[in-house]
Amino acid sequence: MSLCHTASRWRSVQCTGEIPPGRIGHTLCANSAETKVFLYGGVNDRNESISNYLDDLYVFDVNKKRWSKIEMTGQVQCSRAFHSAVYYDGKIYIFGGCNGRGRFNKLFSTTEEGNCTQILANGQPPSTRYCHSAVLFEKCMYIFAGKCGGRNSNRRLSDLYLFDFRKNAWMECPQHGDPPTPRSAHAAFTCGRNMIMFGGRSARGECCEDMYMYNYDTCMWRQIESPNSASFFGRARNSVVVHHGRVVVFGGWNGKKKLNDLFTYHVDANTFEVMHEPDENCPSRRECHVAVVCKNTMVVFGGRFRGEFMSDTAELDLGPKTLKQTCRDWILRSSFKELHQDSGERVLPLRLQQFIESWRQLICRAEKAEPRTPLQDSVPNDALSSDGNSQHG
Repeated sequence: MSLCHTASRWRSVQCTGEIPPGRIGHTLCANSAETKVFLYGGVNDRNESISNYLDDLYVFDVNKKRWSKIEMTGQVQCSRAFHSAVYYDGKIYIFGGCNGRGRFNKLFSTTEEGNCTQILANGQPPSTRYCHSAVLFEKCMYIFAGKCGGRNSNRRLSDLYLFDFRKNAWMECPQHGDPPTPRSAHAAFTCGRNMIMFGGRSARGECCEDMYMYNYDTCMWRQIESPNSASFFGRARNSVVVHHGRVVVFGGWNGKKKLNDLFTYHVDANTFEVMHEPDENCPSRRECHVAVVCKNTMVVFGGRFRGEFMSDTAELDLGPKTLKQTCRDWILRSSFKELHQDSGERVLPLRLQQFIESWRQLICRAEKAEPRTPLQDSVPNDALSSDGNSQHG
């Protein structure tokens, strides 16, 4: 593990326009050009009654530092918080969440202009949930875990679903190997051809101190062993972004107190870089805030500390991509799949399919054996990053 001092790069942003009220449990999504950030929903009162849940949509102009409220039209959905949202093909796709009346498993989209449409998808959708994660990989959205009971419930999930945008269909994903325990308010993000997940809150209400990797091609989970990782990853309700091979984590709750620390995890090197002392521009301690990357800058909005619901916007300069990162990301964008002659879809080469099937059979036999022995695989060097994200529980 490498512990290095990170130079101060925080900026407190003086925003103009219609600044959103303070809140928690909201989402942020950047458009493809990374010039706009869209904020949706959340809750802005400690009592969390139905009237305090929000269904508003705002856009932040990254260049002008200006917030604007967007009037929503069409099939406008009810207010909610602790949902998920991803930006895909010009639209924001919102799933799940909760309010004072219940929990949801509907999927709907909104255009950048605020025109809402409920998605009537094929297949069985995930069960109702909130404080789950959603990440993008190729042309699919992956939903993992979350909380399924009421506010004081300990019921948490560990299932994994994908929504295929091309087929407009839900499908439950196989999970082989050593899958994570049920949790909520965790962090998940796409790195190369893998989803990496860490932290969150367990069914016992404790902060999880582990980190896992799920391979999209093999459907295999592996626990990532990293020296002293518990001191960093043992948290929930934090923000996380991925930027050119680096995972940047800010704030959250570690089971004892709210945080405003900042650390970077380098996936390929399995090392940490830590900012030891917050500088004067660093945002205050908080939880249930959100962050997103736009043009080498992490934008942070909202959160809660000591009953205050924050409405500040902060930025962190992440620096440009290096030549090494440029080459690595180019390689990772190359698909290992071949074009199928009949269907026209990309599939894995036959020999790789056979290897994966043999590996799955081996895992199935191991899972039937008693006592069950989890895999102790280390992180392969190809678990590198191309950007993809995600985030009370």
